[in-house]
Amino acid sequence: MLDTLLQVFVLVGITILITLLVIRLQSNRLIENLNKLSQANKLFDFDALTLTEKSWPFFQKACFIGFHYHIVWFGSHIEGNFGQSKGHYLQFDEQLDELITVHIKAFRGKTKGEKRHFQQIFWQTFIQLLKMDLLIKANSIYQTEKQLQKYNTFLLHDIKNIAQFIVVLNTQINSINQHNQQEVIALLQNILPEILIRSERIIQTLTEKEANIKSTDRPPEQFQSIDKRITLNLAEQVQQIADFHNVTISLHGSKARLLVDKGILDQVLDNIIGNYQQHTQSVEPIKASIIPTNNTVRLCLNSPVKVTKEQYIHLFEPFWSSSDHGMGIGMYQCKTLLESIHASIHVRQLEDHSLEFIIDFPSAS
Repeated sequence: MLDTLLQVFVLVGITILITLLVIRLQSNRLIENLNKLSQANKLFDFDALTLTEKSWPFFQKACFIGFHYHIVWFGSHIEGNFGQSKGHYLQFDEQLDELITVHIKAFRGKTKGEKRHFQQIFWQTFIQLLKMDLLIKANSIYQTEKQLQKYNTFLLHDIKNIAQFIVVLNTQINSINQHNQQEVIALLQNILPEILIRSERIIQTLTEKEANIKSTDRPPEQFQSIDKRITLNLAEQVQQIADFHNVTISLHGSKARLLVDKGILDQVLDNIIGNYQQHTQSVEPIKASIIPTNNTVRLCLNSPVKVTKEQYIHLFEPFWSSSDHGMGIGMYQCKTLLESIHASIHVRQLEDHSLEFIIDFPSAS
C-alpha cells in the first residue's frame, strides 16, 4: 500500500516538475521574444508606424495565427494583413488628435491554458510599446510646432513660395519673344495680383508686434486669404497654375464652378503642381480630371513623379521632408487650408509608384 502511494507521489511530482519545466521554457521564450521586440522598437527609432508594420514575426512567435492593421497616418492610409483572419482576436483602437488613427486585430487561434496567458502578456506589452511610440510622436510634433511658432513657420513658407515665384517669373520674362509676348503678358497679369496679396499679407504680419500663432490645429488667421469667397472655374484655375510653373497638364471633365477663397485654392494647387515641377525633369504631363456630384466637386491630380513607400506614408506629416531644402509643411499646409474651407484631400499610391491626389470641394450650388 505504501509502495503504491509512494509511486503515485513520485509520478505526481514528476508531472509537476515537467509542467514547471515546460512553463519555464515557454516563459523564457516569451521573455526573449519581448526583449527582441523592445530592441527592434529602439532600432525603429520608436516609430509607431514601423513597429506595427514589422511586428508580425514577433506575433507569430507568440503563437498568434493572424495580424491585421489599418492606420491613417496624417491622411495616408496604410493597411496590412498577415496570416489567418479567423476565430477569436484581440483588438486595439486609438485616435490621436484626428491626425493618427490606429486599428489593430491579432487573431489568437485555438490556444488554451498558459499559452493563452502568455499571448495576453505579449499583447499587453506590444500595446504599451505602441502607445509609448504614439505619445513620443505626438510630443515631438507638439514641441516642434511650439518652437517653430516663434519663427512664424507658415510665414516663412509663404516667403519661400514668393521667392520661387520670382525665379519662375524671371524665366517667363526671359522667354519673351515676338511670338509669345502677348501670352506671357496675359499670364503675368493673372499671376501678379495673387503675389501682391501674399506680399501684403507678409508685410502685415511682420509689422504686427502682437501677431502670434495661437493654434497648431489649423493655419493662423493671418495666413488665410483676405479675399472673400468668389465663384471660380476650377479648370481655369488649375490650368493657370500649371502654366505659371510651365507644367503640361492633361485636363478632362466638367467645367465645374466653386464658391471658394481664391487665395487658398491657389496655395493648394501651387503646392501640388509646384512640387511636381521641383522634383522632376520629366516632360510627362500631369493628368487631371474634374468630377462634379450633387454636393461636391472632386479634383483628381495624377502626378507622374515616382515616390517611395516611406515618402508616400509621411506625405502629410508635418516637419517631415525627404528633401534637404524642404521644410516639411507644404502638404500639411494644404491639408489644413482645405479643412478650413470644409474641403478635404487624400492621396493614394498607384501601382507604378506615382501619386494621385484627390481633393473634394464643396460645390458652388
